[in-house]
Amino acid sequence: MASFLIASPLIVEEIRKEISQEDGVVLQDILHTVELGDYNKDEGLELLGDLRSSRQKRRNYKDKQEVMNMLLGGDENTGSQHVMDALDKIKEVTSPRSYQYRIQNSNKNIVSYYNLNK
Repeated sequence: MASFLIASPLIVEEIRKEISQEDGVVLQDILHTVELGDYNKDEGLELLGDLRSSRQKRRNYKDKQEVMNMLLGGDENTGSQHVMDALDKIKEVTSPRSYQYRIQNSNKNIVSYYNLNK
């Protein structure tokens, strides 16, 4: 446990750097390619795959960051409660995910667009 506590600031900083890399450099490169690029359908699908991969990496880092914050946090939880909360979070992040669209009927529009352009 002592080794973990000693290394934890380095772990947290590395996670923060990885999130920043995915949010900044990778995402911006992909978005600029979408905006300015000249690509065919196959290249567009490859680009979409790159975007998905980047977002999944980012989510993984964000989950790790949240677990670390729970283990190291200074909120109202103490001692074993931090560990219990972290274990609950680990269970949560390993279960299937879904997304609640912010724009009403977005899911239908996206699915319709996808089906029209197959």
